Amino acid sequence: MAVDYATLKKGGFMRQKQKNNFSLRLACVGGALTAENLKKIALLDDYVIEHFRIAFGNRIVKQLRDFVPAYVGTGGTELDGLDYVLARKVFRKFESLNLSYIRDEIDGLCAYIDELFGEENMTESKDYLRMLKKLV
Repeated sequence: MAVDYATLKKGGFMRQKQKNNFSLRLACVGGALTAENLKKIALLDDYVIEHFRIAFGNRIVKQLRDFVPAYVGTGGTELDGLDYVLARKVFRKFESLNLSYIRDEIDGLCAYIDELFGEENMTESKDYLRMLKKLV
C-alpha cells in the first residue's frame, strides 16, 4: 500500500530521516492561562512559601503556561490542567519535608485551595495532600 506523504504533511505529520518515523505538529487551540488563574497561582505560591517554605519557581510557572493550553486543547479544562501539574510538580516536593511537621498545615492548604478555586475543583491536588497527611 502506497503512503501519500503529501496528505500526511497537510495533516501535521512530518517525515523523519529514519525509515517509517514521523513527528507530529500540533496546533494548540486552548489559548493561554487566564489572568485570573495566574493570579490565583501567585497567591497559592505565596501561601506555600509562607507555610511550607517551598516556592513554585519560574520553571514550574513556565511549565504551567506550556502544559495547560495543550491540556485544554485536548478536551480538558484549565483547572484540571492546573490541578494535574500542581499535584505532580509542586505538592510532590512536600515528600522531602518532615511530614510530621507539616501535617497540621495541610488542612489549611486544602481550605485555601478551596477558597481560591472552589471546593469542587483541584481534587487531585487535595487528594494527594490528604494522602500525605495519612502517611504520618
